[in-house]
Amino acid sequence: MSVPAGSEPVGRTEVNNPDLLLTRLLELSQKEPSEEFFFTACLNLFCQWLRAEKGVLLHKESPAAEGWHCSHRWPATMGPSLDPNTETGQPDFMVEVTALANRLAVIPADQGMGRLAEKKGEGRILAIRFTDPSPGKVQVLAIALGQASSVNSREASTLLRLLTLIPAHFRDKSQIHAAEKKLQRCTGALDLAAQVNNDTRFLKAALTFCNETTNRFGCSRVSLGWMDPPNILVRAISHRDQFDSKREMVQNLQAAMEEALDQDEEIVWSEATTITSPAENALGDDFLITRAHKIYARKEGIGHMASVPLRIDGEPKGVITAERDRPFSTEEILNLRVLVDMVSRHLFDLERRDRWFGGLLLLKARESLGVLWGVEHSLAKFLGVVTMVVLCFIIFASWPYRIDAPFILKTDDMLYLTAPFDGYIDQVHVKVGDSVHKKQILLELDTRELLMEQTRSLADVSRYTREAEKARAARSMADMKVSQALLIQSNAQLEKVVYQLDHAQLNAPFTGIVVEGDLKERLGAPVRSGEVLFKVARIEDIHAELEIDEMDIHEVNWGASGELAFVARPELTFDFIITLIEPIALPKESGNMFPARAKFQVKPPLWWRPGMSGTAKIFIGPRPILWILTHRSVNYLRMLFWW
Repeated sequence: MSVPAGSEPVGRTEVNNPDLLLTRLLELSQKEPSEEFFFTACLNLFCQWLRAEKGVLLHKESPAAEGWHCSHRWPATMGPSLDPNTETGQPDFMVEVTALANRLAVIPADQGMGRLAEKKGEGRILAIRFTDPSPGKVQVLAIALGQASSVNSREASTLLRLLTLIPAHFRDKSQIHAAEKKLQRCTGALDLAAQVNNDTRFLKAALTFCNETTNRFGCSRVSLGWMDPPNILVRAISHRDQFDSKREMVQNLQAAMEEALDQDEEIVWSEATTITSPAENALGDDFLITRAHKIYARKEGIGHMASVPLRIDGEPKGVITAERDRPFSTEEILNLRVLVDMVSRHLFDLERRDRWFGGLLLLKARESLGVLWGVEHSLAKFLGVVTMVVLCFIIFASWPYRIDAPFILKTDDMLYLTAPFDGYIDQVHVKVGDSVHKKQILLELDTRELLMEQTRSLADVSRYTREAEKARAARSMADMKVSQALLIQSNAQLEKVVYQLDHAQLNAPFTGIVVEGDLKERLGAPVRSGEVLFKVARIEDIHAELEIDEMDIHEVNWGASGELAFVARPELTFDFIITLIEPIALPKESGNMFPARAKFQVKPPLWWRPGMSGTAKIFIGPRPILWILTHRSVNYLRMLFWW
């Protein structure tokens, strides 16, 4: 185990005195060693003072966690495992240590600090729980006292209890030291920012910043580069009021600054070891390209360089490059980062304020175009472009304009079939909606009484014929005249009965559809002569009657075409032509409507029925899309505000 100078373990004559042991521990914590070395040295001092055979420092993240981790051991030749089956040569010791540690771990945190567990016997083992600032973490020190140890267990346990606060003291000192460094970094940054903020010109403020940075970090030269799209230009060099921007040195320096600006990362270059990987980079950055830094440093004979971008709202606007002969530490790079962040905004405002009006206008135009054509906010830009295209299309493009109008199917060729005489319904052969052909029997009336009356009338005709002949043979003119008159009356009655028998069946006058007359439930019911039984419509001449709103009637002319769809079959559309527009409007609940007749350009399908309805769209012609979307609202506002 290597021990830094000034922190080597004390000799046995020295550690026999507890006061000297405590002094050495406090001195060790004041030297700010690493945590690894501090606890190793503490364990070394404890074991030497107690003349222990061996010692271990165990820890686990919480009392409920399984297994212990051995962070430090003495002597260093002890094996790394805590498993008694694998601990080379020391199985009993590790079993006892683990058992004592488990006893201390279950004690509540507010009561367990400084608690001591002891295994007595020939192989005495002392275990004590340390105070650890980490929440929930358990840390136990276990020491095996050899038979040669002159320190009794009581004395050892008393001193160990006093020493349990040393680890916490060490960690507190480390946190205080880190806070002091952070405070110094912030104080220095504020002082430098105050000096730079006193300047009202960009070049003067930049030179002040470079000079002060040179003095604070012991640099040979500090340079400030600023973006002048599309390149970066060196604007200030420490302790130089003027310089030639065309010199090779300045050109190489601008290339190094541009290298840091393009990567938007801090670049630390060293002649001995160039930072090219996260393992070598003190700031933990990813792989960095340092070719331009290498070229500039070797041409100018510089041993170490550090380039830090100046960012405004997350965008790099400039770079500060520091040069010196000794390496830059991580703390110095963080300090430089803080300084840059403190002055970046002020320098950015001054640089813009010092530009002439034309240059500032050109810069803003470039930035606006950069934002517009850049890769940032791609979704918002895409949506903006789509919105602009849609707006331009709505404003300048035209679209076929159609007027919507409700319609109903009607036919002018419709016939009412009535009862030919008083009678009773015998048979009904059709129902509403049935298609019928010409001369098809629709209904039959009961003819039984008519047949009986026909028989009676035939008998009367035969009887009166014989009586007339008999009277003529008897030369009885009066009886003959009476018989002939009765014969004529009987023939008339017979003709009436025959007529009624011939019309006892109702036949379809033409091919069409039964639109009224559901008589299936009236079988045997009486009907009166002239009563309407059926309504039959011809579908060959069916047409659509549209109702056009008075707001759109001026757009529709005779001969206008369109298409319509039925409520029953909206997936089908049929073309039509307007053949007639009524000159008088009909008042409706939704407003005044003008009836219009439309003729179909196709043969009506068999499923069409008079009275079916739907929506018709009348083709008007192309109109601007903006007018189509807004003309009704514009007309409403015109009427509302007209006076």
